[in-house]
Amino acid sequence: MSKYQDFLKEARMSGKGNGFSKNEMVALATAMFNDPDVEIPVYAKKGEGYEAKAMTPSKDIREKFVAPIVKSFGVDRAEMAKLEDIQTSRAGGEALTDFALLLIKQYISANGLGRKLTLPMTSPAETVQSIGTVQSPEEKRATTMIARNDDGSYSTTPTGKVVTTKGHEKLKVGNRVPVWLKTTTDA
Repeated sequence: MSKYQDFLKEARMSGKGNGFSKNEMVALATAMFNDPDVEIPVYAKKGEGYEAKAMTPSKDIREKFVAPIVKSFGVDRAEMAKLEDIQTSRAGGEALTDFALLLIKQYISANGLGRKLTLPMTSPAETVQSIGTVQSPEEKRATTMIARNDDGSYSTTPTGKVVTTKGHEKLKVGNRVPVWLKTTTDA
């Protein structure tokens, strides 16, 4: 089993909840980068079904990003072969994580490009998941209070106050079911 797979197994067994953890994301980025052999399947529609393609994120970063930089310094081929075994520290994992988070945020945010991001499908049993941002208009809402009546029932009464929420950018999520997860039958 790869170091990356070992990390995933250990993290799943840790019993932590499913809330956001920057520390865990940094550890994931570090484990993913430090295992150049990791392959992640990505599924895409093909006809009425799908095809899987293995993505190699660590290997791709080493070959397509780091290697050209190193080569520009005149490093010979024998020395460049060491890139296959190079490891990153937690600080490197943190830099990768920050880069990825800010890249996604700038891509979907109205302050950046304002585009919808469709995430890669890494299982044939998941939806086509996308996120984007939309502008929410200013909203005014009268507040109410729940009060217990003498007979034991509850009712809501106005408080006389109004909460105004300014217009803001908010996240919009989409989950489209792929064709291979649907079947059509006669009723």
